[in-house]
Amino acid sequence: MKARNAGSVLIGIILASAVGAAAASQVCTTAPREQWKPDSEARRATEALGYAVASVKADDGCYEVKAVDKSGKRFEIKFEPTEMRMVSRYRSKGDGDSRREANVAWR
Repeated sequence: MKARNAGSVLIGIILASAVGAAAASQVCTTAPREQWKPDSEARRATEALGYAVASVKADDGCYEVKAVDKSGKRFEIKFEPTEMRMVSRYRSKGDGDSRREANVAWR
């Protein structure tokens, strides 16, 4: 019975690793840049969500926006650039609970 449980755990770890790797390398679109909406729309969409924008850049077929919420927590938000829909949002690592001004340059 122990061998069967160990095998199940190993399979679970392998599947979790595969899903994590796929998410890390996710490409939002393969559409040519001419079909992308301007990055200013990603900025406006982020501000409409209540964030102050620190930077916007293109990365892996996505617009990647680094932003700060009202309490000073930093986030990274990704948008699919042809439809400008949010595909991910997460709190940036290393933020701690420090309150930072939105106009401070992103490190």
